[in-house]
Amino acid sequence: DVVGSELRVSVRYRDFDEYWLGFGPGMGSVGAYFSSATPEMRATIRDEMFSLLGGPTGGFELSAIAISATGRARD
Repeated sequence: DVVGSELRVSVRYRDFDEYWLGFGPGMGSVGAYFSSATPEMRATIRDEMFSLLGGPTGGFELSAIAISATGRARD
């Protein structure tokens, strides 16, 4: 038997700057890459992300869905 499930998550940001703060500490593979980038590349990444998010001028929300399946082999 296989059972599927999903986890929905939403995060609200007061503005783009609050969202962008998460990239600074170098956490995880994205943060490590970002920390190793030149200042010019960081600015390019920031500008592109701002554009991809629709250029938010105020608060916004990001949502994601993780889908999983678990199964057990029959004896």
